[in-house]
Amino acid sequence: MKYKAFFRSLFFLLLPCIFSNQAWSQKNINLIDARNTEEGRDFSSLLRKMPPEVQFGITVDESGDVYFRCNNKKWLSNLLSSDSYGITSDIVSKNKYVCGSPTSDSSKMVAGYILNPMYRSDLLLNLTGVRTGLYSIKLGNTGKTYFKEEVEGNLLFVNENRVLFYIKFINLDRTPFKILPMGLYSDTLIQSGFNKENSGFFTYSKTVQTTIPFPKSKANFKPSDFSPLYKALNLKDFQIEKIEIRAYSSVEGKESFNDTLMKKRAEAMISEIKKSQPEISRFSTLVAENWLDFFEQIKGTEFSSWSGLAKAEIKTKLQDKPNADKLEALLSLERKAVVTVYLSKKTQYHDISSQAVLDQFKTEIGNKNIPKALHLEQEILSRIQDNKIPDSYLDKLEIPESADFINLLNEKSLFPLLFNHQSERDALSRFLKLKKLAPNSMRVNYNIVALRLSLWEKENDNTGMQNLLGEIKNLENLGVPPSLEKRMFINYYILQTANQMAAGDYDAKNESLKYIGESYTSLKLNDQEIYSLAKYFSLYGRFDWAKNIVSGRIDKLDIDENLLFYFLNLEFSDPKQYNTETFQKAVLNAINLNKSRFCNFFTPAYLNGASIQLLEYNQLKKIYCLSCLNALE
Repeated sequence: MKYKAFFRSLFFLLLPCIFSNQAWSQKNINLIDARNTEEGRDFSSLLRKMPPEVQFGITVDESGDVYFRCNNKKWLSNLLSSDSYGITSDIVSKNKYVCGSPTSDSSKMVAGYILNPMYRSDLLLNLTGVRTGLYSIKLGNTGKTYFKEEVEGNLLFVNENRVLFYIKFINLDRTPFKILPMGLYSDTLIQSGFNKENSGFFTYSKTVQTTIPFPKSKANFKPSDFSPLYKALNLKDFQIEKIEIRAYSSVEGKESFNDTLMKKRAEAMISEIKKSQPEISRFSTLVAENWLDFFEQIKGTEFSSWSGLAKAEIKTKLQDKPNADKLEALLSLERKAVVTVYLSKKTQYHDISSQAVLDQFKTEIGNKNIPKALHLEQEILSRIQDNKIPDSYLDKLEIPESADFINLLNEKSLFPLLFNHQSERDALSRFLKLKKLAPNSMRVNYNIVALRLSLWEKENDNTGMQNLLGEIKNLENLGVPPSLEKRMFINYYILQTANQMAAGDYDAKNESLKYIGESYTSLKLNDQEIYSLAKYFSLYGRFDWAKNIVSGRIDKLDIDENLLFYFLNLEFSDPKQYNTETFQKAVLNAINLNKSRFCNFFTPAYLNGASIQLLEYNQLKKIYCLSCLNALE
């Protein structure tokens, strides 16, 4: 997907121009602020007509070289309508935002070092194509002025020496989005965890989540509190493939003590679970103080004013026994663990030897007892997956190549693909052969479409895809659940928008976007899927859609880290959000999940940050100084 590759290349994405109305001050060249003149307003109006997919930005690399980048030379030429028009960059250093120093008035621009402008003729002549759809030109170097400092550049559009428009940028997470996972069909839909290249790769067919409470200062829990989890797991029919535990403490007490306590709680739960399935080895744990629930619980109480205090101040107040006693009922609700369990289905042959399973499989094949043979085959494949028997057992599953055995052939063909023993293209060839045996097999047809979409995404190969839409439509006739078919339609249009964008067909692209925006709400999406769709919407300038799809999850303790941080990354583009409860909850949750990652937001793009100039805002600077530097703002 060439167009998607371009967006990953830009160091800055042009979010809504929230910074463009700031006053400008110069330092080293004679420029005049003309943004509020008729000329400036006309230029601003022209910018607003620009399609959201047209993007440009300024990047400063580690050597201090300053580059202008854009993805549409035609629009740049329209903006710079004569040779008197040009661009330059204002270079700003993080040293201007030292904790303890006065915060700049966000309505005024902090003076930086302004490079000499580059005008239309030189700019368009020397703008170099870095790759398809990406153009770049060096504007200058920061030089000794900012040697070894963290800096970033803002963009100025000028006419002669008059500044017509001034833009700051927020660096947006550029990791690529993915199409929605479709899984592969055996007797049920199989999903995969981690990447195939990861040694922790596993498959699962369902997940169960529950919350376990803990008593104060204790790592043990009541057996009765754990029984609902066991009931939900139904371990007679399912086996555990992976367990994720997020253990939380209440907020009083030393952080070091709470950290140790939470780790002991996670260990206690793992020990309890291993009593039922000793061989389980895939665990992930996260520990944190439960500030998110604390601030939610004190609303409307006599302690509601504490919401404006720093964490250290609250901990000091909780050392006062009357305060602690009054709040104990609320604090007790914060001591808990959120447990997510990934499960796969057991077969009835779970407890017999592998050779006995194989022998019985051969017998049932001879008797054409397909249901029993399928269960036996699944048991063999499950044991290979868990490294209980070698891969060579797969070759011992001899199945006649006929329509009568299509479900068994489908199952056997899935295994090499799932565990990276076969490429998706080779697997597609295999399934196309199976389709000749059984043209109306729901499982085989589903897997063919899933593989076609996956190859389209990974290899940008849409040859032979003209019939794909019809193939997706036919899946419902074959018995594929409507929700799975809808996922495939969404993935089809996600991939199609890249082609439409590359062809400059904005109308068709907008129709594809509209379909996706109206369709995803009928699906039950997990956090990874929401994250991927949010990045997709942002890629095409639909930032409001991206925020909307994420917003319902940001105050949840079990939120995926990438999703939460992407939401904050989007919200940074609008300072009006900084004082909202939604934003503040997201910040609390982010600091709990990964403080160092949160603090990195306030570094330049070349360090994968969002923007050092976020520190112009009192709300953000206070959070940064207290949480990241343990300093007073």
